[in-house]
Amino acid sequence: MATRQEVFEVADRLRARGARVSLRSVIPELRLGGSNRVVGPLLRDWKAERRYLPKVEAAGLPETLQGRLRTFAVELWEAARADAAAELVAERAAPEAHRRAGDEVLDEALAHLDVAEAEMGRLQERLARLEEAGPRVPA
Repeated sequence: MATRQEVFEVADRLRARGARVSLRSVIPELRLGGSNRVVGPLLRDWKAERRYLPKVEAAGLPETLQGRLRTFAVELWEAARADAAAELVAERAAPEAHRRAGDEVLDEALAHLDVAEAEMGRLQERLARLEEAGPRVPA
């Protein structure tokens, strides 16, 4: 039965040779072979750990198409990076917008508190004056 170490070694060798790393290319290279069910999860782990992405082969294409394909790939990659950067900026801005909105609500609440405290002070002074004037007897 294929081991993790053996699958990783075979996959590394295939990659170093520039060969495509897949179940079809790995299983025949294993000492005792293996099944898709056993080798598949191990190869998936290898691809994740090595961040393996198979290369697009342009062999057999006319030189002009190969050049256009390379140009397109570069433009596509730059567009993807720009989109990712814009999303990152938006994600970073969202918490800041929430913080600013929270600050505005807090400032408004504190302003209302200041008004209420000032009114309370006036009412306390009025009450003190009324208490000093003594009790009033209703007529």
